[in-house]
Amino acid sequence: MAPGIAAQTAKDMIAARASISFSVKTVQDYLFGDLVVARALLGSCVVTAGGTNWKTHKKIEDILKSDPVFDKSQRLLAITKGLIELQRIHGWSKQDKERAAFIQSESLYGVARRW
Repeated sequence: MAPGIAAQTAKDMIAARASISFSVKTVQDYLFGDLVVARALLGSCVVTAGGTNWKTHKKIEDILKSDPVFDKSQRLLAITKGLIELQRIHGWSKQDKERAAFIQSESLYGVARRW
């Protein structure tokens, strides 16, 4: 991305964040509250405050971000290169490669869900 575009995007994001009309804390509590965890794991609906889950999420996220093993940009680059190579080897169309990327992302999600 060109430096001018990146600078303008940053300014636009600051302006957009300053003009929101909803409570970020409310959305954060909903997304990271026990309600979501209970639905995902137990199929039930137990509502409690999300502050603890958000703090835990943020703490773990910060640890992962600081470890190069979990650098998403490098992982994405490796997956993309691998998909391009498979496309070349197997003669896949652009749509085939996109389908492979979708399947790959689902398989990673499926592994994560089983933990």
